[in-house]
Amino acid sequence: MLNKIRAVIVILTAIVFLGLMPINTFASEAKLEFKRVETNNSTLAVDIYLDTGSININAVTADFTYPAEVLKVKNIDIENSLFSQFIEKDYSQSGTVYISCVSFNGISRTGVVARVTFEILGPGTAQLEFTQDVAVLDTDRSVNVLGSAEPVLFNVSEDLAVLPQTGTEEQIALATGLIALLTLVMIALFAIFGFTIWGGVYFSLGKWQVKTEGGIELGKKDGKGKGVRKATAKSQKKKKTK
Repeated sequence: MLNKIRAVIVILTAIVFLGLMPINTFASEAKLEFKRVETNNSTLAVDIYLDTGSININAVTADFTYPAEVLKVKNIDIENSLFSQFIEKDYSQSGTVYISCVSFNGISRTGVVARVTFEILGPGTAQLEFTQDVAVLDTDRSVNVLGSAEPVLFNVSEDLAVLPQTGTEEQIALATGLIALLTLVMIALFAIFGFTIWGGVYFSLGKWQVKTEGGIELGKKDGKGKGVRKATAKSQKKKKTK
């Protein structure tokens, strides 16, 4: 039983470890993410949102990709941006947006880098994902202090309505895998403890019967906890013939 308990502890520890792996908790690191701000049946507006992590930031590159068959960029708005100088805000290449900006004085507060407005072309899945060139540089060392750059997934219905925001394709796959893993663990726990518990109850009540080769049948226990033996019809017949 002790070995079984140890096995369960190991399994539960593995589940906790796997469940915590996707959770990014970057202390004193910057973070980029997409935030939907408004939609209608023809457009989708998304903010590129920067959390500086209280670090003084002087430059951001926020290039990202999108599905050109579902979305088309209409405009990049920098009116409410944290940054005053934009080196690049190009969306001439279908499927990719290039955004680079700087602040000579440095920025340590949280806010919007840019707002990108899309025209919705048709139904489908629209994932916005930062490229490998994404970076957030600190003022003091010009080192990339970006801890995470989260993608976002939108579903566009047949009537071109953007459905409630969901997790990314990777997050959905991970959640499905965790559900499957938890199901296997529940089955394992039942196999380890379920049969043991129910078997103990079953045998303790004495509701079992075993037939030996000699024809003796062991039945329910009597009130004193002793097994009651019954002679089978075959053995009784042998006694009569004797």
